[in-house]
Amino acid sequence: MHIEGNVIKGEFDKNRNEFSLQHVKQFVTVSTINANQFRSLYDYLKKHRDDHEGQILTLYDQMPVHLSAEDIHLFIEDLEKLQPLYHPEGM
Repeated sequence: MHIEGNVIKGEFDKNRNEFSLQHVKQFVTVSTINANQFRSLYDYLKKHRDDHEGQILTLYDQMPVHLSAEDIHLFIEDLEKLQPLYHPEGM
């Protein structure tokens, strides 16, 4: 199932219970996020959502992408729309 949010784009695979992240902001990436990784990412962003300086997300363990405070809020919104797609036993 194709997912297109404010900050992220990708495909959710119901059978594998994972999200294939294909875009973050305007950057192309290929990362697979399982339920545990999703929860960790979501919790981290929620914890840091009020950081005025934003956060740095690293793509491919080498390309830093700055997420502004607004980007973080939009990213959290995207994740909250994605969250119900994960199987409950995976969360």
